Amino acid sequence: MTTPCHSDNARLTAACDEMAYEAIVEALLLGESYLISAREAAWRGDRRLVENHLSELRLCVLTALAARKRLAVEIKN
Repeated sequence: MTTPCHSDNARLTAACDEMAYEAIVEALLLGESYLISAREAAWRGDRRLVENHLSELRLCVLTALAARKRLAVEIKN
């Protein structure tokens, strides 16, 4: 049986996880754009843009990893 307290806690956890997943998706979508831009800059031989886009891509990945850490820890019995 689920008590109201556990039910509220589960809803809060689910809402927090949803926000974390949304942050991961947004960061990776932006990262995908920087990845494509970096690849195109590399094809053109534009070193400055390659470095710039790779730096931005790195920040996107770090942001996604930070959001992943906000996901609730799954409790295994």
